Amino acid sequence: MVLQQRSRFVVPPVVDRGPIKGHLVVAGGALGSSNADVYKKFIVLAGGSRTARVGIVPAASSSLKSSEAFKRDLIGHGLAPENIEIIPLSTHDFKGTTEDESAWAANRDSDAVASTIRNLDAVWFVGGDQTRITSALFDPDRSESKALKAMWGIYCDGAVLGGTSAGAAIMSDVMLAGGGSLDTLSRGFTDTYDGLVQQEGVPAYLERGLGFFRYGIGRSGAEAGLRGDVLDPETGLLEQHPCPLDALL
Repeated sequence: MVLQQRSRFVVPPVVDRGPIKGHLVVAGGALGSSNADVYKKFIVLAGGSRTARVGIVPAASSSLKSSEAFKRDLIGHGLAPENIEIIPLSTHDFKGTTEDESAWAANRDSDAVASTIRNLDAVWFVGGDQTRITSALFDPDRSESKALKAMWGIYCDGAVLGGTSAGAAIMSDVMLAGGGSLDTLSRGFTDTYDGLVQQEGVPAYLERGLGFFRYGIGRSGAEAGLRGDVLDPETGLLEQHPCPLDALL
C-alpha cells in the first residue's frame, strides 16, 4: 500500500442536471426496524403507503438478507408487497442463493432494468461495501449506465432516493470508501482498496460516488470522514427539493 499526503483522486466534473424535484433520505448504519421516523418519511415522500413503488438495490451486501429485511420492514409500515421489488444489480455472487448474481453486472445497461427503475417512486440502497454499488452502476469506463441514468431521471422528476451505511456513502460526488478522519490526518491517502477490511485504522481511499447529495462528503458511523457530513447509527438526513436545506429527521 502506497501512502501519500494528498489524494490523487480527480474530482468528477459537475453535471448540470437541471431542476431537481426529488428528495434524499439518508441514514447512518444499523437502521432498525423500529425507526419509524425514517421509514415513514421515506414512504410519505414516495407517495404514501397505498401507491408508492419502491426498488431496493442489493449490490453492496454479501447476501440478499438485508434487502429482504428492508422489504419486510416496508411491508410492516403499510406498503403492498407487490409494490416492492429487489432490483437485480450486482457485480458479485450472493451467499445463500442458487443463482450466480455476478451475472447481474450486465443489468446495469439492460433496457428492461432501466424501464423498471423509471416506473419507481423510490429507490433504496442497502448497506455493505459502497464500492460494490458504484461498480454495479458505473460502466467499466466510469460513464453512467442506463440504470444510473434512469435513477437520475426519476430523482429529477420527484422520486425519493435513500440508503443506509454504504447506501449513504455513495450519495456524494466524492465517496469515502475506506479510512476514517483521524486515519486521514495521521496516515494520509492511498490509491488501493482491499474491501471492507480497509475501513478503520488505515489511510483514506476515495472513489467517485453517484453525486445525488451535492453539499459535501457523507460518511456513516461514529466519526466524520474528511470534511463532510456524518450520520450516526439510527440517524437520518433529509434533503428536500426545491428547498436546499438539509434537516435531521
